[in-house]
Amino acid sequence: MSEEGDILYRVNDRDEIVYVSESWDQFATANSGERVISAAVLNRPLWNFVTDTTTRALYRDVLKRIRDGRIIRFSFRCDSPAHCRRLEMIVARGEGDTVDFKTRTLAVEERLPQALLDPNAARTDELLRVCSWCNKVFVNGAWN
Repeated sequence: MSEEGDILYRVNDRDEIVYVSESWDQFATANSGERVISAAVLNRPLWNFVTDTTTRALYRDVLKRIRDGRIIRFSFRCDSPAHCRRLEMIVARGEGDTVDFKTRTLAVEERLPQALLDPNAARTDELLRVCSWCNKVFVNGAWN
């Protein structure tokens, strides 16, 4: 199911991450994700890395549908501080009782660095305000 450059991870029937491709570590390292390199995620439950309740519900639904024989394909954004990225994920049954999550990059655009997305940027306890219509973020007294 994987082509060179695709990011692949696999979960078993207990939703434990049992495989990640070499490109997983390359992507994580290139995007300040050293805390989720393969050594940190392998043989751990997927749920340790999905903390948002809505996203958890979505993943649970996806896993149920895949285990019922479906294949799911969707596009999504995965931005970094200096890039806008459009990715595609394909989720399908793997070997045995596993489920494969394959992600492919569709497009990358450079942009001015966004401190909000920088994991090393200083943080506060303030709530983040995001417009549900235009997706602008209220930062330092202005909508950006």
